[in-house]
Amino acid sequence: MTSEIMALSEFSARLNKILDLRNYPAKDKGRIVVFAKKAGVTPKAVSKWLNSESLPSRKNRERICDLEDINIEWLETGNGVISTEKTTDQRIFPILSIEESPNHNNLVRSSPKHSFEITHVINDKSFVIYASEDSMSPVFDKGSILFIDPDQKDLVDGKFYLIHTKEEKSTVIRQCVIASNNNVFFTAFNSEYSPIQYSSKNTVIGKVVYSISRYA
Repeated sequence: MTSEIMALSEFSARLNKILDLRNYPAKDKGRIVVFAKKAGVTPKAVSKWLNSESLPSRKNRERICDLEDINIEWLETGNGVISTEKTTDQRIFPILSIEESPNHNNLVRSSPKHSFEITHVINDKSFVIYASEDSMSPVFDKGSILFIDPDQKDLVDGKFYLIHTKEEKSTVIRQCVIASNNNVFFTAFNSEYSPIQYSSKNTVIGKVVYSISRYA
């Protein structure tokens, strides 16, 4: 095996390990499509990365690390820790309906609680909702468990947020997209749902910091 082929194989193994840790579907169960959607690249590109055919560009490697909270040194070389955020723990979090979430400050103490096994450091103020629609499928299918950190409201391109729209009086999960002119939109993966432009009419409740697929 040449050094180039070995490098491709080792990178592919590390990327697949990350996606295993983050509860992505198996490779033959939609992993490629789900990760391509989240990373904003084509399924063909992801297929090559995961099957030892090519390496992502430096820009895409940085994006992968940002999206999945991964140490880029580990992704590129296998050295160091996978992530400073990574842990394995059994934690108890309050569960709210997505309709209740805008009023989370007043409800978390009295809401039902559940214990979850997580592989991420999560703020104690975080709460759990279940994805109630198919707008973000296949990344978050209906029924997926989403952990929301209400202290993280600064908008970052590519990250996922729980927002409340005052005009439509609805609360939804959407991906933040910052355009080249700095306009901010919240978009769904399902084309049946229209983009929402960020304005004073929308409230960011918190960021999705962890998820568990209903198929995990």
